[in-house]
Amino acid sequence: MKNFSSLASSYDDWYQTPLGKLCDKLEKDAVFSLADVKEGELVLDISCGTGNYSLELKRRGARVIGLDISSEMLSIAKKKAEREGLKIDFIRADAAKPPFKNNSFDLITSILILEFSDKPDKMIEGWKNLLKPGGRMVVGFLNRYSLWALKRGLKAIFKESIWRRARFYSANEMQKLLADAGLKSIELREVIYFPPLENRLFLNVLKLIEKFGKRFLSGLGAFIAIKGEKSP
Repeated sequence: MKNFSSLASSYDDWYQTPLGKLCDKLEKDAVFSLADVKEGELVLDISCGTGNYSLELKRRGARVIGLDISSEMLSIAKKKAEREGLKIDFIRADAAKPPFKNNSFDLITSILILEFSDKPDKMIEGWKNLLKPGGRMVVGFLNRYSLWALKRGLKAIFKESIWRRARFYSANEMQKLLADAGLKSIELREVIYFPPLENRLFLNVLKLIEKFGKRFLSGLGAFIAIKGEKSP
């Protein structure tokens, strides 16, 4: 698995930009509409990075464990949680080998990590085993048929990038991965139909494109959240 430690210090800068804030809101709306977090549930946030989703899960009343391979990322996540007075257990471990017993979690979330896995099928199968019967898994990924994936792929050709060795998935491919792992009741949400334009003046235009995209551009959204459930 890719270690993103070198990006830790600047990782959150994206979320402070107008475009980053808009994308983060849309992505979270998609993820949490599927996650349906309930008070007191035990949630494992795999590849939690600097804690963006771990903190939001905790704010929604869950008991949260954030897992990441990067100690630098985890250090930032811990400080953010402490500033908000949020009790979250952050542990350093490989996303491919979470050190937990089977049938432990009500919900597992994992955002933008399967793109960097050599064996995504094995990872999903292993995560499924960690779910309690009836538990849910929500995965967020970058759609291979989007302008955002195209931009990252082209940029990686000419400049060293974390995306150079990434594999992008379509909705159908990810649905098959979850189904092959034995997950049921698969649902997905698709967002971010606008192009990757970082300009504050274009924000209102991007929001209009988003509304248009939801109606007419199915399959081309940059970010897809997908949920699967473990059989009771």
